[in-house]
Amino acid sequence: MQISAVLVCFVFGALVGGFWLDKTLDTTPWLMLVGVVLGFFGSMYIIYKTVTGTKP
Repeated sequence: MQISAVLVCFVFGALVGGFWLDKTLDTTPWLMLVGVVLGFFGSMYIIYKTVTGTKP
């Protein structure tokens, strides 16, 4: 349950933040795409640390 919540929260947060920045800076869709990729890799890092038992 924690793993799926981390994945959804990171990617959704990055998606919303990237969408807002794109509208603000008129860079559609680049910052949203970068945010989603960074959110995905950030969530994978947290998931890896959770599964291996080390502190993130």
